[in-house]
Amino acid sequence: MNITTTIPGQIEIRRSRLAALVVAVATLVAVVTWALTAYAFDNGSAQAEPQTLTRTSVLTSLTPSERRYVNAITSMSPAALRAAFGTDATSARAAVLATLTPTERRHVLQVLALTPRQLAAVFGTGR
Repeated sequence: MNITTTIPGQIEIRRSRLAALVVAVATLVAVVTWALTAYAFDNGSAQAEPQTLTRTSVLTSLTPSERRYVNAITSMSPAALRAAFGTDATSARAAVLATLTPTERRHVLQVLALTPRQLAAVFGTGR
């Protein structure tokens, strides 16, 4: 048994149908691209305002042992913190200031001299 199929050498389509096909494919590509982009780059913009974390909300999210550790650390005096972690704010500040130019050093010292109220007014961090 012999079966022969003939494939036309040329497919003819009317110009209007070709244009409709091109527009349909372009629309489909645009919709798929938009959907993938919206899914891939969704940064939670539906949330109107970021959640404000409080000490209580953070502590409740910890395990009991983590909570005890955090409470112990936050109740330590500055001297106890320096003894426990080997940090000395004065020498650390001096080391950082030594790397700055005289103008930068003056600016940093002026900012450090501001009160919390002045910092809030200047940088808009007050509530």
